[in-house]
Formats: sequence, structure tokens, C-alpha cells
Amino acid sequence: MRAGTEWFGPPILAILTLAMPDRAAAQGIEADLAELALENAELFVQPLIRGLGFAMATGLFDGAEPLGQFGFDVGARVSAALPPTEAETFSVVLPSSIAWNRPGLGPKTYQNSYQARGGSSLTPTVVGAGEGVVLEPAGEFRSDLVLVGENPADYEIRFPEGLDIPGVPFLVLHASVGLGFGTELSFHFIPDIEVDQEVGGVRALGFSGRHAVSTWFPSPIPIDVALVFGSQQLEVGDYLEASSTQYGV
Repeated sequence: MRAGTEWFGPPILAILTLAMPDRAAAQGIEADLAELALENAELFVQPLIRGLGFAMATGLFDGAEPLGQFGFDVGARVSAALPPTEAETFSVVLPSSIAWNRPGLGPKTYQNSYQARGGSSLTPTVVGAGEGVVLEPAGEFRSDLVLVGENPADYEIRFPEGLDIPGVPFLVLHASVGLGFGTELSFHFIPDIEVDQEVGGVRALGFSGRHAVSTWFPSPIPIDVALVFGSQQLEVGDYLEASSTQYGV
């Protein structure tokens, strides 16, 4: 049983930047689409970060019994993050509304201003394959673009294509020490490994630990039970930083 959370810092992979037209930027629409870009960028890269995070935090533990006090272990392990099929696509987050200062007509706020071309909002994640979905102006927003002489195609938002990454192999180097009282702490890192020429390399540094809660039970039990936790900082290329935290039993 494990759980995790991810945080994505301000830098976003260049390939995740939604293709916002210059004309849209000039009219101030980019302010309403900025959060849209961030949310979708997180969903795009999430399977890669989640897989690496889980593997780093829990993949080094083969059992519930920690090292004894002052016990020490140094090693390396080759692993791979294999994303499930459902992680290959995600539903894009559409803007709920946008404001546009119409030339000659003044400002106006539009609801449901974009729609996915073809009717499906599914688009590949970084580990998926195929072309990215295209969002196109819809409803009143599209009508007003035509009314003032703008081409709606100039305001389309194109998502990046999937990079078709079936798995991410990596080498984890670790050092573990027993602290006594049924507790062990490990430090580990992933040397820079290139995932894709466009994505760049993946590198990470973090720590994890386990505590044998069964040592505190009043009477012996037939199995060992330990709490497992971990946290790590990950970098993908020169554009994205993330942190991941896991815990479980």
C-alpha cells in the first residue's frame, strides 16, 4: 500500500508549452491560458515522475526487516519504471472562460471558448504515442473572431505528441544505515540518464526509510510489519523540477 504526491516547479519542459498564437498573446488571452498550460503540463509528464518516484522510494526494500543498529549497506540496483496502459493518455483541461479585448468592439468574456477537434479531449502523455489533440475556438469566441476579421485557426492550441516511452530504465545507487529501535535510513540517487533527445536526462536525489512497527507489539507475531516512507527531488532535462513523496506498509 503506497501513496504519492508530486509538485511541479515553475520551469516547464519546452515541449509542454502549449502553442499559443502570437495574435492571441497580443490580445491578452495568454493570461487566462497560462494556468491551463501549467495544469496540462503536469498531466503530460506525471506518469514519468510518478513511476520514478515510487521506484526510488520503495524499490530498494525487499522485506520488512531493517538493518540492525550501526548496520551499513552500500549497493546499486538496476530498475525500470513501466507505466500502465491507462497512463498513456489524459483528458486535457479546457479553459472555463477567457477574456478578449476585441478590436473596435471592446473587452468581452467568453464561456466554453475552446473545444477539442474531433470531439475527443484525450491526448498522449509523455509516455504515450501519437499526435497531440488540438483545441480550437468555439461558440461566441469563434464567431467574434470571424466578425472582426481574425482567422480562428490562428488561435488554435496544439498539444505535444507523445514520445512513446514504454519504460524508463535507471540505475539507483544507495547507502543504508541502521539506527536501532527497528529503524533504517537510506540515501539514494540516480545518475543522469537520457530518456529521450527531446526530454533530456533524468536525475534524482532522495532518501527513504523503514521502521519495523512489529517490534513494538506486546507479543511476537508470525510476520514482520514495517512502515516505509521516502522523498526525492527529480529533474528532467534542464526544464522541469519535481518532488515526490511516498509512504506505505
